[in-house]
Amino acid sequence: MQRIGGRAGPLGAAVHSLARARYRSRQAKAELLEEWAREILGPVHAAQLALAFAAHVPDPEADRWMFAMISPTQNAAVVRWLGEHSKRPQAAVRLWAELLTALRPDTGEILLTRDQIAARLGIHPGHVSRIMSDLVGINAVRREKDGRRVRYLLNPGIATHIPGPEARRAAREAAGPLLVLMQGGKAPDSA
Repeated sequence: MQRIGGRAGPLGAAVHSLARARYRSRQAKAELLEEWAREILGPVHAAQLALAFAAHVPDPEADRWMFAMISPTQNAAVVRWLGEHSKRPQAAVRLWAELLTALRPDTGEILLTRDQIAARLGIHPGHVSRIMSDLVGINAVRREKDGRRVRYLLNPGIATHIPGPEARRAAREAAGPLLVLMQGGKAPDSA
């Protein structure tokens, strides 16, 4: 047996999953639809449309668990920081947990809008913005401007979908350190 495309086939023949190919094709069309919707409807309605569309595109591997690799120490550091420094610690910790349920698997982008997060948690959208700013401030989440739209992405040093240790290391280095605490104007290592 020879391995081709990740699957072993008899006598070196390639085995391709047609269901997986259809899924990839649908995903590419969904991304194009989202791009067009962003131009026509604006970013908020485009994101809502993309999420609604994604719910109707069956993933042939849906019975498999989707997961992100989480650094337990970094996740605990975020939870501790939120518990000790957030003005709304319970809501902040619940928001953090909710973000981990809504990650785009290929980019780490958080796929929920501010209003969707607020509705899920039963809090005011302004509180969501303040908590997200706290998370950006400690580099747990990265904020990117896309025209008038703001995208949030999880720091790959905390949780990532990226396969392979070298690619994960490069992503972590590009994202920068998490929670560099200052004591008396000096970082702990510089004492």
